[in-house]
Amino acid sequence: MSDKSLEIRPCLVAEPSKHLQNRCSDPMNDEEIFGFENDAERIIKRLNEGKEELDVIPIVGMAGQGKTTFVRKLYNDDNIVYHFDVQAWCIISQIYNRQELLQEIFNQVSGSKAKVDEVGKLADILRRKLLDRRYLIVLDDMWDIKAWEDLRLSFPNGETGSRIIVTTRLEEVGKQVKHDTDPYSLPFLTRDEGLKLLQKKVFQKEAFPPELQDVSLAVAKRCKGLPLVIILVVGIIKRKKMEESWWHEVKNSLLSYLGEAEGYSLSTMQLSYDNLPDSLKPCLLYLGMFPEDARIPVSKLISLWIAEGFVQNIVSERLMEEAAEDYLMDLISSNVVMV
Repeated sequence: MSDKSLEIRPCLVAEPSKHLQNRCSDPMNDEEIFGFENDAERIIKRLNEGKEELDVIPIVGMAGQGKTTFVRKLYNDDNIVYHFDVQAWCIISQIYNRQELLQEIFNQVSGSKAKVDEVGKLADILRRKLLDRRYLIVLDDMWDIKAWEDLRLSFPNGETGSRIIVTTRLEEVGKQVKHDTDPYSLPFLTRDEGLKLLQKKVFQKEAFPPELQDVSLAVAKRCKGLPLVIILVVGIIKRKKMEESWWHEVKNSLLSYLGEAEGYSLSTMQLSYDNLPDSLKPCLLYLGMFPEDARIPVSKLISLWIAEGFVQNIVSERLMEEAAEDYLMDLISSNVVMV
């Protein structure tokens, strides 16, 4: 498999085994919002207050800017959970299936696992399920206004104070889905906010050692205020976090990789890939075969890695599965795969 044959990008692994859940946590979902506190208060006010008619709140930002983490924090806020009767979260990928999206939203708001085969009937059932209820729906990572047109008729416009949040990288999509609230452009982290995030992810509650203070500030500046870039850099740095020379090496590598703003996250992903052990590189590249935003069951992924021959020199099948899970844990630890 060629290193250039598949796109390198952060991937999401879903439905982990209990064993895996006990071994890891998602670095992007240690949901502490750095730099977005005032923004969060503003959006929460829009969700809890304002007119009773349905409102759509577009959140716009480039890849890696923290849109999903920001909205997830709002979605899980105790006051928000208490305020709304039902909630649903749905990822809208570039290639989507209308029926699957409607089914996912219906299952979340109804608490049912029942399947409806006919898309028109499903859209109507969902609408009736939401009627007269105060609902919050998140449509995450919308790429095309057509996705909104395919879904919007299932969201009743009753005077219940319901809200829909749409996250998107595209300002034009934000403008087209908005109702009362103008698209909200998520800001970049300031230098100090980026440094604080870097410090927390590398050293937790401890401060930077004196010998690392200058170089850590330089690394934070090179991350250009993008939370995902910082998270990826942490995955590279923390293996040798006390070595000043390693920090300088990462800083200099960032300078050579980072170009136009839209390429920051992907460039840092390439840097993360370059610093992986050779045994892990084909495992990460293999994830590029899945659609963007796909949630990949761990059991399926491990079986595929073994079938492809990525796990070698292991005698028994059980040991191969354990080795493959160790590979996955190493990728999670490097922050290139998230659970």
